[in-house]
Amino acid sequence: MLKQQTEASSSNNHTGKTYSSSIDDYHVLELIGEGSFGKVFKGRRKFTSQIVAMKFIPKKGKNEKELYNLRQEINILKKLNHENIVLMLDSFETKEEFCVVMEFAQGELFEILEDDERLPEDVVGKIAKQLVRALHYLHSNRIIHRDMKPQNILIGSDGAIKLCDFGFARVMSCNTMVLTSIKGTPLYMAPELVQEQPYNHTADLWSLGVILYELVVGKPPFFTNNFFSLIQFIVKDPVKYPPYISPPMKSFLRGLLNKAPKQRLDWPKLLDHPFVRETKEEKEVRERMLQENIGRKRLEMFEQIVALNRKQTDEKSKKKPKTPAKNLTQTRVKKKIEPKQEISITDIEATLIKDETGPKTVMKNVEYLDKLANTIKVSQTAFKTKSTKIVQTSLKILAKALEKCEEEDSDNLIDANVVTSLLAFLKEFAGAKFDTKPTVQDALIALHFALPYGIENITSVIADFFTILPALVDYRYDNTLSVQIYAMKCLKELSIKIGFVPFQTSQVFESLKELQWHDAVCSCLDFKIVKTEKKFVQHLTTTTIKALAELVHPVEGEIFQFPSIFQTENTLSTEIVECSQDNTIRGAIAKAALKQNVLPALSELFTHQEANVRVATLRTIYQLCRFSTDFSHQMSSDISSLQSLISLVKDTTDIKTMYETELSALTLSIIFKDSPKIISQLGKDNDALIGNCVVIINTSLDERLKCFCVLLLSRLAQDSALKKRIISELFTPVGLGKINDILIKDFSIYQLHEVKRVEGSGFGFPDVGLLDGIIMLFNQVSELWNASFNNLLVKTGTWKSVCERLKSSDIELSPEAVLASLKLMYDIATCNSENINNLVGDMSIVRALIQALKDKILQSFSKWPVSRNGGGLYLSNLINATVGFLHLLYNQASIQEKENEKLLAELIKIMHKEELVKYCISNLEFVSMDNFGSSLNFLASMVLTSNYFTKQYIKYGGLQPEFVQKVIDPSNPPSIIMDGLSILSQIARMSKDYYKQIHQAKIYTFIKELLRHRESEVRAKVCNLIGNMCRHSAFFYEALEQHALIPDLIQRCKDMDANTRKFACFAIGNACFHNNNLYKPLAPCIPPLIELLAENSDEKTKANAAGALGNLVRNSNELVKDLLKSGAIEALVKTLHDENSSAKKIALFSLGNFCQYEECCVVLKQLNFEKTIAEIMVKSQDDAGVQKYCSRIQANLSKITL
Repeated sequence: MLKQQTEASSSNNHTGKTYSSSIDDYHVLELIGEGSFGKVFKGRRKFTSQIVAMKFIPKKGKNEKELYNLRQEINILKKLNHENIVLMLDSFETKEEFCVVMEFAQGELFEILEDDERLPEDVVGKIAKQLVRALHYLHSNRIIHRDMKPQNILIGSDGAIKLCDFGFARVMSCNTMVLTSIKGTPLYMAPELVQEQPYNHTADLWSLGVILYELVVGKPPFFTNNFFSLIQFIVKDPVKYPPYISPPMKSFLRGLLNKAPKQRLDWPKLLDHPFVRETKEEKEVRERMLQENIGRKRLEMFEQIVALNRKQTDEKSKKKPKTPAKNLTQTRVKKKIEPKQEISITDIEATLIKDETGPKTVMKNVEYLDKLANTIKVSQTAFKTKSTKIVQTSLKILAKALEKCEEEDSDNLIDANVVTSLLAFLKEFAGAKFDTKPTVQDALIALHFALPYGIENITSVIADFFTILPALVDYRYDNTLSVQIYAMKCLKELSIKIGFVPFQTSQVFESLKELQWHDAVCSCLDFKIVKTEKKFVQHLTTTTIKALAELVHPVEGEIFQFPSIFQTENTLSTEIVECSQDNTIRGAIAKAALKQNVLPALSELFTHQEANVRVATLRTIYQLCRFSTDFSHQMSSDISSLQSLISLVKDTTDIKTMYETELSALTLSIIFKDSPKIISQLGKDNDALIGNCVVIINTSLDERLKCFCVLLLSRLAQDSALKKRIISELFTPVGLGKINDILIKDFSIYQLHEVKRVEGSGFGFPDVGLLDGIIMLFNQVSELWNASFNNLLVKTGTWKSVCERLKSSDIELSPEAVLASLKLMYDIATCNSENINNLVGDMSIVRALIQALKDKILQSFSKWPVSRNGGGLYLSNLINATVGFLHLLYNQASIQEKENEKLLAELIKIMHKEELVKYCISNLEFVSMDNFGSSLNFLASMVLTSNYFTKQYIKYGGLQPEFVQKVIDPSNPPSIIMDGLSILSQIARMSKDYYKQIHQAKIYTFIKELLRHRESEVRAKVCNLIGNMCRHSAFFYEALEQHALIPDLIQRCKDMDANTRKFACFAIGNACFHNNNLYKPLAPCIPPLIELLAENSDEKTKANAAGALGNLVRNSNELVKDLLKSGAIEALVKTLHDENSSAKKIALFSLGNFCQYEECCVVLKQLNFEKTIAEIMVKSQDDAGVQKYCSRIQANLSKITL
């Protein structure tokens, strides 16, 4: 049954509501133009005053893939939201056309050119700024306009410039594209386009330059009525600039109108060019206007209007049934002609055999197909009793009509009723206990030809087909295996469809896991039947392997670009989830293949005489190895198969053979990665393989094959002996030059020309980056050569090429290789100070790495499937590697501060501006405990060396109770606890302003445990923290007593660790400095403090102990008796005779505190201390501090007479 109703509906997810739109919802008013891909009409939404532009794109001449791609493109364009881009409001389609509903703009820039000829430069500048913003937005969303010209630049009702007609060119075939201007000439096309060379987004930038030139000059830079002369001018002639063009604009145009695409002014520098750089005032005005009328508010208004009138529309439609148009641009609608009499199957059969047009007549007749589809919906009982002949005839007619239309490459769209009826029939009869072979076979033939065109609900079709697949494979009444063969052909067609829409089909495969469909499919690859000479048996095996290849190795459908730590716009949609087909399809097939031992059959098939069979087999083997380590291990144990794969890795110019070579190289790379021990067992085969790979890298014209050979060499380099061989063969000036050539290759060409990935579409997620091999190989060689190799990379300029590639938009690195690149950067940086200076000096690397820690980019990696090295564990490792490298740069810059002060200052400035501390803190929740420590250690380094970072640490949650408690939890590894305590100490040391936040973190129970920690370094750090908590005020005194921390702190004065004793004295000294509130609980510390003064302690410990004793009498005489009784004064006096100047000075100051009290002065008098003071003053005449302390003591002693 042909589809005559509107097929697609507008689904606006912005509001959560879904509206099914059609041509009946609009009044088509008048033709207003013809674009590159169809006619544009002015229209009005019915029952509203909403004026819209309606672009009608014909389907004629486009194949299934192009139609699918166009639907995908429309879905992408619906999500675009920018003030200088025409907003897509709605879309729908019928059998013959697509309709895209857009904002209606007032006029074209082309009309201004015709009326005014040229514009003032300031006006052109305003237009340029808007066009630059629009193009930057499109390019950031990986959309290239490809048809930039004044006719596609509209002027909105508010005077804003709006770009239209973008995006659709990407999904159209060459014969549907019209890349000429309104005058029929390629006026605005870039040199690479007119020469039909590969191009990228910079082609749009050339066109922008031509448009702006024409606006300010009044004519394009190249103009002639002769088409071929014009092309020559564009390619060869220089641009001439009139003298009245200002220097900034001339500079801007020169940058855009550069005939070499790579040398054109490009992002991000283009945005910052003086001619288009926004002033602060302009930016404020624009942002204010945006807030008042944000782009998507226009869509919300449209949706609200539609919603308000939806009810009215529905009521009218109930009264008057719609008869939708077959062609959206037709104004007349033909009424359906009801048949005057019942159509019989005999009539249909007669039509079919009448002449050559019979199949088309059947396919285009709604009643015919409806009759046939309904006829085959019978039960086994009905079939056996009365419907046998009519069902058999109906199936034969369907099969013949569909097959004939397939042969003639018909563009008929089969109604889903045909497919569902065929599946229902097969479900009923595939397992029947009587012979139904002719009808089952005809049903499968019809289904095979219907599947490419007649699927509406693919998930239900998948569920039905895979449910009956085991029964079809086990069909018992067919000695010629035709049922099984056509079942495999249906599987192939359905698998192609699955590849197009992987995310819509993932859930249904989860529900089919318990079925044995994968075992059934693999059973068709039994080695015994592969070796048979019977043609129908061989046909089954070759058909099965082709079906399996499409199922596990899809080539169609959208493929996401690899996430990148260096590209902020290169991120996955928030709607993308883990691609479960990896496990449910490939995983299930791999298990079944191992269970049924299909490897011998596969080994036989990839040496088949037919290239298509060999390629299908290689595709299947590659994916089974990729998703099953067990299968990969089994492959590695079959030396004969490995040798066959190795023999295929050779330089070739034949396209089919090249594909086999690429697949073989990738498959071997996986096997060697999973089973590195097998490499040494291959002997001379390795020599041949290395030799062929080197030849390919040096001479092949296939860039992808070069990349895969480098990857293969990186796997072979796991063997130390082969690693040396590879170094000698490849790491020569010529070899490195060839690798450098690969690095500077523009891989966006492959994306623009939609070159299929060798590893297939991967259900949306690619496996291998073209540059993976280079990074992996560099890492392998770096481990052996270390500094020598890394320095070689820097000196030959290869490392510079690597850095440039890492920052490029077509990075072509898988997540695994991204981690490897960070490791390589770390190794390069640690080689010598020159390398670190080069890296830190290129601050764009630093900025890019900080960007990599931001949520948007990290989400891209976390959403990337675990099976492709994405997900949570990968995210933890990525954060750790990125932070580790930044930490290295920071440490090295700090070490070299004396030699290069500007370097560290610039690094701190960038890290502070980019808020690195913020992202380090927020990302700690994503890292494993193994990696937690390195991130925290970097935070500690920053906080301890710069108050800028300390303030950011506090601002972004570093003192939140949950975070603080997580960091200093006593169960943590000691290194984490120590870094946490160091950060807290630094914050407490900075200012009392942060005391309240520290108190609110409720860390007192943690402190108590940490004072008793098994690690002495932890005990020392926590004592230091307490000392700094008491540094500026008595804020924490009450809490220290309330939580009984004083006794444990006093115990630390007797600690076995000298460092802990030192910081315990420091903490006690500050705990009694501000007032006497803690004097009583601190009394037990007097003996250990005196003991530390008497011992052979280090200088700082004695100084802290002396200070603490002095502070115990600073605020009252409460402890004077205890101190005198314990001999505190005698101990302090004795300290004055030490050579330790620091402790001597503190002891002198503390004795001054004691002299406030008469009983203390008496003791000092008895010790003849006045004489000691006099001697000290003589010896320290140049020390003003000592003189001051001595004078203070003398003054107090003079008041006492014995």
